[in-house]
Amino acid sequence: MPKSQRSKPGPNATDSPEKVTAESTEPLSDTQTIMAALKRTEQCVLNKIDSTVTAAVGELHTKIDNLSRDLRSEISNVRTEFTKVVEDVKKENATFVMRIGDLEEGANGYANRVVELEAKVTTLSSQVNRLVDKTEDLESRQRRDNCRLVGVAEGVGNIRPEKAIAQLLQDALSLDYTPTLDRAHRGLQPKPAGGDAPRPIIIKFHYFQEKADIIRKAMGAGPIFHNVKRFYIYPDSTLSIVKMSEYGSPEWPFLKLFITSPLNLLEVV
Repeated sequence: MPKSQRSKPGPNATDSPEKVTAESTEPLSDTQTIMAALKRTEQCVLNKIDSTVTAAVGELHTKIDNLSRDLRSEISNVRTEFTKVVEDVKKENATFVMRIGDLEEGANGYANRVVELEAKVTTLSSQVNRLVDKTEDLESRQRRDNCRLVGVAEGVGNIRPEKAIAQLLQDALSLDYTPTLDRAHRGLQPKPAGGDAPRPIIIKFHYFQEKADIIRKAMGAGPIFHNVKRFYIYPDSTLSIVKMSEYGSPEWPFLKLFITSPLNLLEVV
């Protein structure tokens, strides 16, 4: 560097190096002061944080202890109540088991009785069917000598009906004899009003041969009249036979084979 460009020493150029060093250390003392202040502040903040955290932890532990104690108490109460409920349920279950056992025993007894009753009902049903058949047979046999006259006007045979009806049959069928009748009467229905159909006349023959002869002639004679009014002669059959002899009944094809002659019809009824 040229001499002309060299810096001139200042007025303090003659100062000693120690003075310069002392002046240069003054800013370092301020930094240390600031750092010390910062450390103290940091320490205070940390102390406050520690105290706050310690207090919060203490409160938290206290709350946890209280909650734990309350929870244990609630759990204990629930266990006590649950135990009581379980005991009650066990008692009720034992009662139900006893009742169910009694019901099962009763049901078994009733089942045995039902089986016995079914056997008795089956036996009684067969006996009733036999009795019904016997009753039907007896009633049919009792009616074998009977006939019904349908369509004969009211008033005919009111006096001595047996004699009047016997004469009516002799005249209507041109018989060469007078039928012998044991009884003759109107049906048990109320007396019809004017214009209604007359009640049937039920007659009982003394001789079965006379009844068979009259039925045979009635079926072969065509329409039968009395006082210009047509009437009909039918065997006095039971209600079950009448229902079976209706057209369209299940028994009709079987009975139809026997209605080819009066004697066959009499054998059926």
